[in-house]
Amino acid sequence: MPSAKSLPEAAFFSAEEKVQLLSGSCPRNLSKERLKEWLSFRKGTAKDGSARSEATKAELSQRVISYIKNSWENNFTEKWQHSAASKPEDQTTTVNCDFPESAQWVSLVDAKDDVPSFNIQNIVSYFIERKAKDNESNKDYKNVSSKAFGLFRHGHIQKLEIARDDDEKVHIRCNSSPEMKKNLKYNVKLSMCNNGGHEGNITFASCACPAGKGPSGSCKHIGALCYALEEFVRLKCTREFETCTSGLQRWNQPRKRKLDSQSVYEIDFSKKIYRREGRNNVKPLNDPRRPSEMNNDSKKVNRELLDKIKRVKPNCGFFRLISDEKIEQNKNEIISPIKELPVSLTEIFDRAKRIKRNLMVTDQERQNIALATKAQSNCQAWFEHRRVRITGSQSKRALLKRSSSPTKAMKEILHYNSQYQSHKMKQGLKDEKKIIWLYENKLDCKVSETGFVISQCYPFPGASPDGEVHRGLVGIKRIFTVGLSRKEAVCKRGISRDTSHGLVVNKNHKLYYQVQQLMLCTKSSWTDLVLSDTVYLIILHVKKNNKFLSDLVPKLEKFYDNHISLEITYPRVFFMDLLD
Repeated sequence: MPSAKSLPEAAFFSAEEKVQLLSGSCPRNLSKERLKEWLSFRKGTAKDGSARSEATKAELSQRVISYIKNSWENNFTEKWQHSAASKPEDQTTTVNCDFPESAQWVSLVDAKDDVPSFNIQNIVSYFIERKAKDNESNKDYKNVSSKAFGLFRHGHIQKLEIARDDDEKVHIRCNSSPEMKKNLKYNVKLSMCNNGGHEGNITFASCACPAGKGPSGSCKHIGALCYALEEFVRLKCTREFETCTSGLQRWNQPRKRKLDSQSVYEIDFSKKIYRREGRNNVKPLNDPRRPSEMNNDSKKVNRELLDKIKRVKPNCGFFRLISDEKIEQNKNEIISPIKELPVSLTEIFDRAKRIKRNLMVTDQERQNIALATKAQSNCQAWFEHRRVRITGSQSKRALLKRSSSPTKAMKEILHYNSQYQSHKMKQGLKDEKKIIWLYENKLDCKVSETGFVISQCYPFPGASPDGEVHRGLVGIKRIFTVGLSRKEAVCKRGISRDTSHGLVVNKNHKLYYQVQQLMLCTKSSWTDLVLSDTVYLIILHVKKNNKFLSDLVPKLEKFYDNHISLEITYPRVFFMDLLD
Protein backbone atom coordinates (compact mmCIF):
# COMPACT_ATOMS: atom_id res chain seq x y z
CA MET A 1 0.00 0.00 0.00
CA PRO A 2 1.45 3.46 -0.87
CA SER A 3 2.31 5.87 1.93
CA ALA A 4 0.54 9.14 2.68
CA LYS A 5 3.41 11.07 1.11
CA SER A 6 2.64 9.49 -2.26
CA LEU A 7 -0.93 10.91 -2.26
CA PRO A 8 -1.42 13.63 -4.90
CA GLU A 9 -2.30 17.12 -3.71
CA ALA A 10 -5.35 17.06 -5.98
CA ALA A 11 -7.06 14.72 -3.49
CA PHE A 12 -7.72 17.67 -1.11
CA PHE A 13 -8.82 21.32 -1.18
CA SER A 14 -7.28 24.04 0.91
CA ALA A 15 -9.33 25.78 3.61
CA GLU A 16 -9.69 28.92 1.44
CA GLU A 17 -10.88 26.92 -1.56
CA LYS A 18 -13.40 25.12 0.64
CA VAL A 19 -14.85 28.37 2.00
CA GLN A 20 -15.19 29.81 -1.50
CA LEU A 21 -16.90 26.65 -2.74
CA LEU A 22 -19.39 26.59 0.15
CA SER A 23 -20.18 30.29 -0.37
CA GLY A 24 -21.37 29.49 -3.89
CA SER A 25 -18.58 31.10 -5.92
CA CYS A 26 -16.24 28.56 -7.46
CA PRO A 27 -12.62 29.89 -7.55
CA ARG A 28 -11.11 30.43 -10.99
CA ASN A 29 -8.08 28.32 -10.17
CA LEU A 30 -10.41 25.32 -9.63
CA SER A 31 -10.85 24.22 -13.22
CA LYS A 32 -13.28 21.63 -14.48
CA GLU A 33 -10.48 19.04 -14.68
CA ARG A 34 -9.43 19.85 -11.10
CA LEU A 35 -12.97 19.20 -9.81
CA LYS A 36 -13.21 15.95 -11.79
CA GLU A 37 -9.85 14.84 -10.39
CA TRP A 38 -11.00 15.59 -6.81
CA LEU A 39 -14.18 13.54 -7.37
CA SER A 40 -12.18 10.65 -8.86
CA PHE A 41 -10.76 9.93 -5.37
CA ARG A 42 -14.25 9.61 -3.79
CA LYS A 43 -16.72 6.75 -3.97
CA GLY A 44 -19.53 7.17 -6.48
CA THR A 45 -21.60 5.48 -9.17
CA ALA A 46 -19.15 5.65 -12.07
CA LYS A 47 -17.91 2.46 -13.72
CA ASP A 48 -14.61 2.64 -11.85
CA GLY A 49 -16.42 3.15 -8.52
CA SER A 50 -15.60 6.86 -8.24
CA ALA A 51 -17.79 10.00 -8.31
CA ARG A 52 -16.10 11.38 -11.43
CA SER A 53 -18.39 12.09 -14.40
CA GLU A 54 -18.62 14.15 -17.55
CA ALA A 55 -20.63 17.25 -16.57
CA THR A 56 -20.46 21.04 -16.62
CA LYS A 57 -18.29 22.94 -14.17
CA ALA A 58 -21.36 24.20 -12.28
CA GLU A 59 -22.72 20.65 -11.88
CA LEU A 60 -19.34 19.34 -10.75
CA SER A 61 -18.95 22.13 -8.18
CA GLN A 62 -22.44 21.38 -6.78
CA ARG A 63 -21.48 17.71 -6.46
CA VAL A 64 -18.28 18.64 -4.61
CA ILE A 65 -20.26 20.94 -2.25
CA SER A 66 -22.74 18.13 -1.46
CA TYR A 67 -19.84 15.76 -0.67
CA ILE A 68 -18.28 18.31 1.71
CA LYS A 69 -21.58 19.20 3.45
CA ASN A 70 -22.59 15.58 3.96
CA SER A 71 -19.11 14.63 5.26
CA TRP A 72 -18.57 12.31 2.29
CA GLU A 73 -15.16 13.72 1.38
CA ASN A 74 -13.54 10.97 3.47
CA ASN A 75 -15.33 8.20 1.53
CA PHE A 76 -12.34 7.35 -0.64
CA THR A 77 -12.32 4.63 -3.27
CA GLU A 78 -10.65 1.33 -2.40
CA LYS A 79 -7.47 2.46 -4.13
CA TRP A 80 -7.13 5.46 -1.79
CA GLN A 81 -8.66 4.08 1.43
CA HIS A 82 -5.37 4.73 3.26
CA SER A 83 -5.85 8.47 2.74
CA ALA A 84 -8.71 8.57 5.27
CA ALA A 85 -6.25 8.06 8.12
CA SER A 86 -3.43 10.16 6.66
CA LYS A 87 -5.22 13.26 5.30
CA PRO A 88 -3.84 16.63 6.44
CA GLU A 89 -5.33 18.10 9.57
CA ASP A 90 -6.32 21.36 7.89
CA GLN A 91 -8.61 19.41 5.51
CA THR A 92 -10.94 18.01 8.21
CA THR A 93 -14.46 19.35 8.38
CA THR A 94 -15.39 21.61 11.27
CA VAL A 95 -18.13 20.49 13.64
CA ASN A 96 -20.29 22.90 15.58
CA CYS A 97 -19.41 22.78 19.26
CA ASP A 98 -23.09 22.97 20.28
CA PHE A 99 -23.89 19.58 18.72
CA PRO A 100 -22.03 16.46 19.92
CA GLU A 101 -20.93 14.09 17.16
CA SER A 102 -19.45 11.36 19.37
CA ALA A 103 -22.42 10.90 21.71
CA GLN A 104 -24.12 7.57 22.32
CA TRP A 105 -26.89 7.53 19.71
CA VAL A 106 -29.91 5.24 20.01
CA SER A 107 -33.03 4.84 17.92
CA LEU A 108 -35.87 7.21 18.78
CA VAL A 109 -38.29 4.30 19.22
CA ASP A 110 -35.99 2.68 21.81
CA ALA A 111 -35.76 5.89 23.87
CA LYS A 112 -39.38 7.01 24.15
CA ASP A 113 -38.96 8.28 27.71
CA ASP A 114 -36.00 10.53 26.81
CA VAL A 115 -37.92 12.64 24.27
CA PRO A 116 -39.10 15.93 25.84
CA SER A 117 -42.55 17.39 25.32
CA PHE A 118 -42.80 18.90 21.83
CA ASN A 119 -45.84 20.36 20.07
CA ILE A 120 -46.93 22.70 17.28
CA GLN A 121 -46.35 25.76 19.50
CA ASN A 122 -42.64 24.89 19.69
CA ILE A 123 -42.51 24.71 15.87
CA VAL A 124 -44.26 28.09 15.53
CA SER A 125 -41.95 29.65 18.15
CA TYR A 126 -38.81 28.59 16.28
CA PHE A 127 -39.80 29.21 12.65
CA ILE A 128 -42.07 32.26 13.01
CA GLU A 129 -41.78 34.04 16.41
CA ARG A 130 -38.01 33.58 16.96
CA LYS A 131 -36.02 36.83 16.70
CA ALA A 132 -33.45 37.03 13.92
CA LYS A 133 -30.17 39.02 14.02
CA ASP A 134 -31.98 42.21 13.01
CA ASN A 135 -34.29 41.78 16.03
CA GLU A 136 -37.23 41.08 13.71
CA SER A 137 -39.40 37.96 13.82
CA ASN A 138 -38.15 35.15 11.63
CA LYS A 139 -41.54 34.67 9.91
CA ASP A 140 -40.39 31.62 7.92
CA TYR A 141 -43.89 30.60 6.88
CA LYS A 142 -42.67 28.97 3.67
CA ASN A 143 -40.49 26.26 5.23
CA VAL A 144 -42.95 25.36 7.97
CA SER A 145 -46.02 25.13 5.72
CA SER A 146 -47.06 22.44 3.24
CA LYS A 147 -43.53 21.94 1.86
CA ALA A 148 -42.12 20.66 5.15
CA PHE A 149 -45.23 18.68 6.04
CA GLY A 150 -45.24 17.08 2.56
CA LEU A 151 -41.68 15.83 3.05
CA PHE A 152 -42.66 14.31 6.40
CA ARG A 153 -45.90 12.81 5.09
CA HIS A 154 -44.22 11.11 2.12
CA GLY A 155 -41.50 9.47 4.22
CA HIS A 156 -38.45 11.63 3.51
CA ILE A 157 -37.48 11.73 7.21
CA GLN A 158 -35.66 8.49 8.02
CA LYS A 159 -33.36 6.96 10.65
CA LEU A 160 -34.33 9.12 13.65
CA GLU A 161 -31.80 8.90 16.51
CA ILE A 162 -31.47 10.61 19.90
CA ALA A 163 -28.61 11.28 22.36
CA ARG A 164 -28.33 12.93 25.80
CA ASP A 165 -25.20 14.67 27.05
CA ASP A 166 -26.75 16.03 30.27
CA ASP A 167 -30.11 16.76 31.86
CA GLU A 168 -30.36 20.16 30.15
CA LYS A 169 -30.49 19.19 26.47
CA VAL A 170 -31.26 16.32 24.12
CA HIS A 171 -29.87 16.00 20.62
CA ILE A 172 -31.70 14.47 17.67
CA ARG A 173 -30.44 13.65 14.19
CA CYS A 174 -31.90 12.04 11.09
CA ASN A 175 -31.45 11.58 7.35
CA SER A 176 -33.68 13.53 4.98
CA SER A 177 -33.86 12.63 1.31
CA PRO A 178 -34.22 15.64 -1.04
CA GLU A 179 -37.50 16.41 -2.75
CA MET A 180 -36.15 15.97 -6.29
CA LYS A 181 -32.69 14.40 -6.27
CA LYS A 182 -32.55 10.70 -5.44
CA ASN A 183 -28.80 10.26 -4.98
CA LEU A 184 -28.36 12.48 -1.91
CA LYS A 185 -29.27 12.37 1.78
CA TYR A 186 -29.07 15.45 4.01
CA ASN A 187 -27.95 15.09 7.63
CA VAL A 188 -30.39 17.06 9.82
CA LYS A 189 -29.39 17.90 13.42
CA LEU A 190 -31.51 19.34 16.21
CA SER A 191 -30.97 20.20 19.89
CA MET A 192 -33.72 21.19 22.35
CA CYS A 193 -34.25 21.92 26.02
CA ASN A 194 -35.16 18.93 28.15
CA ASN A 195 -36.66 20.42 31.36
CA GLY A 196 -38.00 23.52 32.99
CA GLY A 197 -40.24 26.13 31.44
CA HIS A 198 -38.30 26.00 28.17
CA GLU A 199 -38.89 22.27 27.59
CA GLY A 200 -39.16 21.55 23.86
CA ASN A 201 -37.58 24.85 22.75
CA ILE A 202 -35.13 24.38 19.87
CA THR A 203 -31.62 25.67 20.70
CA PHE A 204 -29.71 24.34 17.70
CA ALA A 205 -30.78 23.34 14.18
CA SER A 206 -28.63 22.49 11.20
CA CYS A 207 -29.06 20.80 7.83
CA ALA A 208 -26.58 19.88 5.10
CA CYS A 209 -28.71 21.58 2.44
CA PRO A 210 -27.73 25.11 1.26
CA ALA A 211 -30.56 26.76 3.26
CA GLY A 212 -30.04 24.88 6.52
CA LYS A 213 -26.68 26.19 7.77
CA GLY A 214 -26.45 26.08 11.59
CA PRO A 215 -26.62 26.91 14.38
CA SER A 216 -30.04 28.44 13.62
CA GLY A 217 -30.90 26.75 10.33
CA SER A 218 -34.35 27.24 8.87
CA CYS A 219 -35.19 24.95 5.95
CA LYS A 220 -37.99 22.60 4.98
CA HIS A 221 -35.94 19.53 6.02
CA ILE A 222 -35.66 20.86 9.59
CA GLY A 223 -39.39 21.63 9.49
CA ALA A 224 -40.14 18.07 8.35
CA LEU A 225 -38.07 16.72 11.27
CA CYS A 226 -40.09 18.92 13.66
CA TYR A 227 -43.37 17.49 12.32
CA ALA A 228 -41.99 13.96 12.76
CA LEU A 229 -41.03 14.72 16.39
CA GLU A 230 -44.45 16.26 17.13
CA GLU A 231 -46.23 13.12 15.86
CA PHE A 232 -43.86 10.82 17.77
CA VAL A 233 -44.45 12.68 21.07
CA ARG A 234 -48.20 12.49 20.47
CA LEU A 235 -48.46 8.85 19.26
CA LYS A 236 -45.27 7.32 20.75
CA CYS A 237 -44.46 5.63 17.42
CA THR A 238 -43.00 6.44 14.02
CA ARG A 239 -44.59 5.94 10.63
CA GLU A 240 -43.83 2.86 8.56
CA PHE A 241 -43.64 4.13 5.02
CA GLU A 242 -44.23 1.81 2.08
CA THR A 243 -43.27 2.54 -1.50
CA CYS A 244 -45.97 2.44 -4.16
CA THR A 245 -44.35 -0.60 -5.77
CA SER A 246 -44.41 -2.58 -2.51
CA GLY A 247 -48.21 -2.72 -2.34
CA LEU A 248 -50.92 -4.09 -4.60
CA GLN A 249 -51.87 -2.15 -7.71
CA ARG A 250 -54.74 0.30 -7.22
CA TRP A 251 -55.93 1.00 -10.74
CA ASN A 252 -58.67 -1.61 -11.08
CA GLN A 253 -60.59 -0.76 -7.92
CA PRO A 254 -64.18 -2.03 -7.88
CA ARG A 255 -66.93 0.47 -7.23
CA LYS A 256 -68.07 0.76 -3.64
CA ARG A 257 -71.81 0.59 -4.24
CA LYS A 258 -73.40 -2.84 -4.21
CA LEU A 259 -76.24 -3.90 -6.48
CA ASP A 260 -78.82 -6.42 -5.37
CA SER A 261 -79.47 -9.28 -7.75
CA GLN A 262 -82.71 -9.16 -9.74
CA SER A 263 -84.64 -11.52 -11.89
CA VAL A 264 -84.28 -10.99 -15.63
CA TYR A 265 -88.03 -10.40 -15.81
CA GLU A 266 -87.73 -7.42 -13.42
CA ILE A 267 -85.00 -5.59 -15.38
CA ASP A 268 -86.06 -2.80 -17.74
CA PHE A 269 -84.04 -3.06 -20.95
CA SER A 270 -85.70 -0.06 -22.63
CA LYS A 271 -83.52 2.80 -23.84
CA LYS A 272 -83.49 5.82 -21.52
CA ILE A 273 -83.73 9.25 -23.16
CA TYR A 274 -82.94 12.49 -21.34
CA ARG A 275 -86.01 14.58 -20.31
CA ARG A 276 -88.41 11.88 -21.40
CA GLU A 277 -90.52 10.05 -18.88
CA GLY A 278 -90.02 6.34 -18.58
CA ARG A 279 -92.67 4.05 -19.93
CA ASN A 280 -94.74 2.31 -17.32
CA ASN A 281 -96.33 -0.20 -19.63
CA VAL A 282 -93.25 -2.39 -20.05
CA LYS A 283 -94.10 -5.50 -21.96
CA PRO A 284 -93.35 -8.66 -20.00
CA LEU A 285 -90.85 -11.11 -21.43
CA ASN A 286 -92.41 -14.18 -22.96
CA ASP A 287 -90.89 -17.64 -22.78
CA PRO A 288 -90.58 -18.78 -26.43
CA ARG A 289 -90.42 -22.47 -25.52
CA ARG A 290 -93.32 -24.81 -25.92
CA PRO A 291 -95.19 -25.74 -22.72
CA SER A 292 -93.92 -29.32 -22.97
CA GLU A 293 -90.31 -28.06 -22.91
CA MET A 294 -90.78 -25.71 -19.95
CA ASN A 295 -89.52 -26.87 -16.59
CA ASN A 296 -89.79 -24.69 -13.47
CA ASP A 297 -87.86 -27.14 -11.32
CA SER A 298 -84.39 -25.51 -11.22
CA LYS A 299 -82.74 -28.49 -9.48
CA LYS A 300 -83.91 -30.87 -12.17
CA VAL A 301 -82.77 -28.50 -14.93
CA ASN A 302 -79.32 -28.17 -13.32
CA ARG A 303 -79.04 -31.93 -12.99
CA GLU A 304 -79.82 -32.42 -16.69
CA LEU A 305 -77.29 -29.75 -17.64
CA LEU A 306 -74.61 -31.34 -15.44
CA ASP A 307 -75.22 -34.76 -16.99
CA LYS A 308 -74.75 -33.33 -20.49
CA ILE A 309 -71.54 -31.50 -19.49
CA LYS A 310 -70.19 -34.60 -17.76
CA ARG A 311 -70.64 -36.66 -20.91
CA VAL A 312 -68.83 -34.10 -23.07
CA LYS A 313 -66.12 -32.69 -20.74
CA PRO A 314 -66.18 -33.79 -17.08
CA ASN A 315 -63.19 -31.59 -16.14
CA CYS A 316 -64.97 -28.40 -17.22
CA GLY A 317 -64.60 -25.56 -14.68
CA PHE A 318 -68.30 -24.64 -14.94
CA PHE A 319 -69.19 -28.23 -14.02
CA ARG A 320 -67.08 -27.95 -10.84
CA LEU A 321 -68.78 -24.67 -9.89
CA ILE A 322 -72.37 -25.87 -9.93
CA SER A 323 -71.79 -29.54 -9.07
CA ASP A 324 -71.64 -30.99 -5.57
CA GLU A 325 -69.62 -33.99 -6.68
CA LYS A 326 -66.13 -34.38 -5.28
CA ILE A 327 -63.28 -34.06 -7.73
CA GLU A 328 -61.68 -37.42 -8.41
CA GLN A 329 -57.98 -37.08 -7.75
CA ASN A 330 -55.66 -38.70 -10.23
CA LYS A 331 -53.63 -41.32 -8.36
CA ASN A 332 -50.89 -41.11 -11.00
CA GLU A 333 -50.46 -37.34 -10.60
CA ILE A 334 -46.75 -36.85 -9.99
CA ILE A 335 -47.08 -33.56 -8.04
CA SER A 336 -49.86 -31.22 -6.95
CA PRO A 337 -50.44 -27.99 -8.92
CA ILE A 338 -48.83 -24.74 -7.79
CA LYS A 339 -51.13 -23.03 -5.30
CA GLU A 340 -49.61 -19.53 -5.11
CA LEU A 341 -47.92 -17.42 -7.75
CA PRO A 342 -45.28 -16.16 -8.30
CA VAL A 343 -43.08 -19.08 -7.29
CA SER A 344 -39.58 -18.53 -5.94
CA LEU A 345 -36.59 -20.19 -7.60
CA THR A 346 -35.89 -22.17 -4.42
CA GLU A 347 -39.42 -23.60 -4.40
CA ILE A 348 -39.13 -24.58 -8.08
CA PHE A 349 -35.94 -26.54 -7.40
CA ASP A 350 -37.48 -28.17 -4.30
CA ARG A 351 -40.52 -29.27 -6.32
CA ALA A 352 -38.24 -30.64 -9.06
CA LYS A 353 -36.43 -32.80 -6.50
CA ARG A 354 -39.79 -33.98 -5.17
CA ILE A 355 -40.84 -35.01 -8.69
CA LYS A 356 -37.71 -37.13 -9.04
CA ARG A 357 -38.49 -38.86 -5.71
CA ASN A 358 -42.15 -39.42 -6.65
CA LEU A 359 -41.12 -41.15 -9.89
CA MET A 360 -39.56 -44.00 -7.90
CA VAL A 361 -41.75 -47.13 -7.81
CA THR A 362 -41.42 -50.43 -5.98
CA ASP A 363 -41.00 -53.74 -7.82
CA GLN A 364 -44.63 -54.60 -7.13
CA GLU A 365 -45.86 -51.25 -8.46
CA ARG A 366 -43.63 -51.69 -11.51
CA GLN A 367 -45.25 -55.04 -12.28
CA ASN A 368 -48.76 -53.68 -11.70
CA ILE A 369 -48.15 -50.77 -14.09
CA ALA A 370 -46.83 -53.14 -16.78
CA LEU A 371 -49.92 -55.36 -16.43
CA ALA A 372 -52.40 -52.45 -16.33
CA THR A 373 -51.01 -50.83 -19.49
CA LYS A 374 -50.89 -53.84 -21.83
CA ALA A 375 -53.42 -52.15 -24.12
CA GLN A 376 -50.83 -49.35 -24.55
CA SER A 377 -52.34 -46.54 -26.69
CA ASN A 378 -55.86 -47.79 -25.90
CA CYS A 379 -55.26 -47.33 -22.15
CA GLN A 380 -55.40 -43.95 -20.34
CA ALA A 381 -52.95 -45.09 -17.63
CA TRP A 382 -50.36 -45.76 -20.35
CA PHE A 383 -50.43 -42.06 -21.34
CA GLU A 384 -50.30 -40.88 -17.71
CA HIS A 385 -47.20 -42.91 -16.82
CA ARG A 386 -45.22 -42.09 -19.96
CA ARG A 387 -45.96 -38.34 -20.12
CA VAL A 388 -43.60 -37.61 -17.17
CA ARG A 389 -40.77 -39.86 -18.34
CA ILE A 390 -38.36 -40.12 -21.26
CA THR A 391 -39.69 -42.98 -23.38
CA GLY A 392 -37.62 -45.18 -25.68
CA SER A 393 -38.93 -43.52 -28.85
CA GLN A 394 -37.70 -40.12 -27.55
CA SER A 395 -34.37 -41.37 -26.20
CA LYS A 396 -32.21 -39.91 -28.97
CA ARG A 397 -34.28 -36.70 -29.06
CA ALA A 398 -33.18 -35.91 -25.50
CA LEU A 399 -29.51 -35.89 -26.52
CA LEU A 400 -28.90 -32.27 -27.47
CA LYS A 401 -25.97 -30.53 -29.03
CA ARG A 402 -24.57 -27.57 -27.12
CA SER A 403 -25.91 -25.15 -29.73
CA SER A 404 -29.42 -26.68 -29.75
CA SER A 405 -32.36 -25.22 -27.86
CA PRO A 406 -34.06 -27.70 -25.48
CA THR A 407 -37.52 -26.19 -26.06
CA LYS A 408 -38.44 -28.28 -29.12
CA ALA A 409 -37.16 -31.47 -27.51
CA MET A 410 -39.19 -30.76 -24.34
CA LYS A 411 -42.34 -30.21 -26.40
CA GLU A 412 -41.92 -33.58 -28.10
CA ILE A 413 -40.98 -35.54 -24.96
CA LEU A 414 -43.80 -34.01 -22.86
CA HIS A 415 -46.28 -34.37 -25.76
CA TYR A 416 -47.11 -30.66 -25.98
CA ASN A 417 -47.35 -30.83 -29.77
CA SER A 418 -50.54 -32.10 -31.36
CA GLN A 419 -50.21 -35.85 -31.92
CA TYR A 420 -50.39 -36.02 -35.71
CA GLN A 421 -50.74 -39.48 -37.27
CA SER A 422 -50.12 -39.88 -40.97
CA HIS A 423 -51.77 -42.57 -43.09
CA LYS A 424 -48.60 -44.70 -42.92
CA MET A 425 -48.44 -44.43 -39.11
CA LYS A 426 -52.05 -45.58 -38.79
CA GLN A 427 -51.42 -48.42 -41.23
CA GLY A 428 -48.33 -49.46 -39.25
CA LEU A 429 -50.37 -49.77 -36.04
CA LYS A 430 -52.96 -51.90 -37.83
CA ASP A 431 -50.32 -54.23 -39.31
CA GLU A 432 -48.44 -54.87 -36.01
CA LYS A 433 -50.46 -57.96 -35.10
CA LYS A 434 -50.02 -59.44 -38.58
CA ILE A 435 -46.22 -58.92 -38.45
CA ILE A 436 -46.09 -60.55 -34.98
CA TRP A 437 -48.08 -63.52 -36.39
CA LEU A 438 -45.53 -63.86 -39.23
CA TYR A 439 -42.67 -63.73 -36.70
CA GLU A 440 -44.29 -66.41 -34.49
CA ASN A 441 -44.80 -68.74 -37.48
CA LYS A 442 -41.25 -68.26 -38.75
CA LEU A 443 -39.49 -68.87 -35.41
CA ASP A 444 -42.14 -71.15 -33.91
CA CYS A 445 -42.46 -69.12 -30.70
CA LYS A 446 -45.08 -67.22 -28.72
CA VAL A 447 -44.92 -63.41 -28.39
CA SER A 448 -46.56 -62.04 -25.23
CA GLU A 449 -48.08 -58.57 -24.89
CA THR A 450 -46.34 -56.08 -22.58
CA GLY A 451 -47.27 -52.72 -21.15
CA PHE A 452 -45.28 -49.69 -20.07
CA VAL A 453 -42.14 -50.79 -18.21
CA ILE A 454 -40.29 -48.44 -15.84
CA SER A 455 -36.59 -48.94 -15.21
CA GLN A 456 -35.80 -50.60 -11.90
CA CYS A 457 -32.56 -48.63 -11.40
CA TYR A 458 -33.57 -45.21 -12.75
CA PRO A 459 -37.00 -43.58 -12.24
CA PHE A 460 -37.07 -41.28 -15.29
CA PRO A 461 -36.76 -43.67 -18.34
CA GLY A 462 -39.56 -45.95 -19.49
CA ALA A 463 -40.36 -48.10 -22.53
CA SER A 464 -43.20 -50.01 -24.20
CA PRO A 465 -41.96 -53.15 -26.02
CA ASP A 466 -44.09 -54.45 -28.90
CA GLY A 467 -43.78 -57.96 -27.55
CA GLU A 468 -41.86 -60.29 -25.27
CA VAL A 469 -40.42 -63.73 -25.94
CA HIS A 470 -38.31 -66.04 -23.81
CA ARG A 471 -35.55 -63.81 -22.26
CA GLY A 472 -35.86 -61.35 -25.11
CA LEU A 473 -37.96 -58.64 -26.72
CA VAL A 474 -39.54 -57.99 -30.10
CA GLY A 475 -39.63 -54.59 -31.80
CA ILE A 476 -41.90 -54.16 -34.82
CA LYS A 477 -41.31 -51.67 -37.65
CA ARG A 478 -43.59 -51.51 -40.72
CA ILE A 479 -41.65 -50.82 -43.91
CA PHE A 480 -43.19 -49.23 -47.02
CA THR A 481 -41.04 -50.15 -50.01
CA VAL A 482 -42.59 -47.73 -52.59
CA GLY A 483 -40.94 -49.33 -55.64
CA LEU A 484 -37.76 -50.33 -53.81
CA SER A 485 -36.61 -53.70 -52.58
CA ARG A 486 -36.96 -54.39 -48.87
CA LYS A 487 -33.20 -54.14 -48.32
CA GLU A 488 -32.99 -50.84 -50.24
CA ALA A 489 -35.97 -49.41 -48.34
CA VAL A 490 -34.42 -50.30 -44.97
CA CYS A 491 -31.02 -48.83 -45.90
CA LYS A 492 -32.56 -45.70 -47.40
CA ARG A 493 -34.30 -44.91 -44.11
CA GLY A 494 -30.99 -45.31 -42.26
CA ILE A 495 -32.24 -48.13 -40.04
CA SER A 496 -29.45 -50.47 -41.13
CA ARG A 497 -26.31 -50.59 -43.28
CA ASP A 498 -25.52 -53.14 -45.97
CA THR A 499 -22.14 -54.79 -45.24
CA SER A 500 -20.25 -57.82 -46.53
CA HIS A 501 -21.76 -59.79 -43.61
CA GLY A 502 -25.29 -58.70 -44.50
CA LEU A 503 -27.54 -56.04 -42.98
CA VAL A 504 -26.28 -54.51 -39.72
CA VAL A 505 -28.33 -52.17 -37.53
CA ASN A 506 -27.25 -48.50 -37.67
CA LYS A 507 -26.08 -47.55 -34.16
CA ASN A 508 -26.74 -43.86 -34.83
CA HIS A 509 -30.41 -44.36 -35.72
CA LYS A 510 -33.14 -43.53 -33.16
CA LEU A 511 -34.43 -47.13 -33.37
CA TYR A 512 -31.12 -48.39 -31.96
CA TYR A 513 -31.43 -45.94 -29.03
CA GLN A 514 -35.02 -47.09 -28.52
CA VAL A 515 -34.09 -50.78 -28.54
CA GLN A 516 -31.24 -50.26 -26.04
CA GLN A 517 -33.56 -48.36 -23.67
CA LEU A 518 -36.11 -51.19 -23.99
CA MET A 519 -33.48 -53.66 -22.78
CA LEU A 520 -32.40 -51.28 -19.98
CA CYS A 521 -35.94 -51.03 -18.58
CA THR A 522 -36.88 -54.71 -18.98
CA LYS A 523 -33.42 -56.14 -18.08
CA SER A 524 -33.45 -58.20 -21.28
CA SER A 525 -30.22 -59.27 -22.98
CA TRP A 526 -31.36 -59.13 -26.64
CA THR A 527 -34.06 -57.80 -28.94
CA ASP A 528 -35.24 -58.89 -32.38
CA LEU A 529 -35.90 -55.79 -34.48
CA VAL A 530 -38.47 -57.03 -37.02
CA LEU A 531 -38.75 -55.01 -40.25
CA SER A 532 -41.58 -56.11 -42.52
CA ASP A 533 -43.84 -55.13 -45.41
CA THR A 534 -46.46 -57.63 -44.07
CA VAL A 535 -45.24 -60.26 -46.59
CA TYR A 536 -41.57 -60.88 -45.81
CA LEU A 537 -39.53 -60.29 -42.66
CA ILE A 538 -36.09 -58.80 -42.03
CA ILE A 539 -34.96 -59.70 -38.50
CA LEU A 540 -32.03 -57.78 -37.02
CA HIS A 541 -30.77 -59.38 -33.81
CA VAL A 542 -29.58 -56.62 -31.42
CA LYS A 543 -27.70 -57.42 -28.21
CA LYS A 544 -27.63 -55.28 -25.10
CA ASN A 545 -24.70 -52.84 -25.21
CA ASN A 546 -23.72 -52.00 -21.62
CA LYS A 547 -21.01 -49.55 -22.69
CA PHE A 548 -23.49 -47.69 -24.88
CA LEU A 549 -26.00 -47.52 -22.02
CA SER A 550 -23.38 -46.31 -19.53
CA ASP A 551 -22.83 -43.29 -21.79
CA LEU A 552 -26.52 -42.79 -22.60
CA VAL A 553 -28.11 -42.86 -19.12
CA PRO A 554 -26.10 -39.94 -17.56
CA LYS A 555 -26.97 -37.75 -20.55
CA LEU A 556 -30.67 -38.61 -20.25
CA GLU A 557 -30.59 -37.91 -16.50
CA LYS A 558 -28.88 -34.55 -17.04
CA PHE A 559 -31.52 -33.54 -19.60
CA TYR A 560 -34.31 -34.66 -17.28
CA ASP A 561 -32.93 -32.76 -14.26
CA ASN A 562 -32.10 -29.56 -16.16
CA HIS A 563 -35.20 -29.33 -18.34
CA ILE A 564 -37.99 -31.91 -17.98
CA SER A 565 -38.41 -31.86 -14.17
CA LEU A 566 -38.30 -28.03 -14.10
CA GLU A 567 -40.89 -27.82 -16.89
CA ILE A 568 -43.21 -30.25 -15.05
CA THR A 569 -42.75 -28.15 -11.90
CA TYR A 570 -43.39 -24.81 -13.58
CA PRO A 571 -44.78 -25.36 -17.13
CA ARG A 572 -43.35 -22.20 -18.68
CA VAL A 573 -43.06 -23.60 -22.23
CA PHE A 574 -46.59 -25.02 -22.09
CA PHE A 575 -48.19 -21.71 -21.07
CA MET A 576 -46.07 -19.73 -23.56
CA ASP A 577 -47.53 -21.90 -26.32
CA LEU A 578 -51.03 -21.14 -25.05
CA LEU A 579 -50.30 -17.39 -25.14
CA ASP A 580 -48.96 -17.65 -28.69
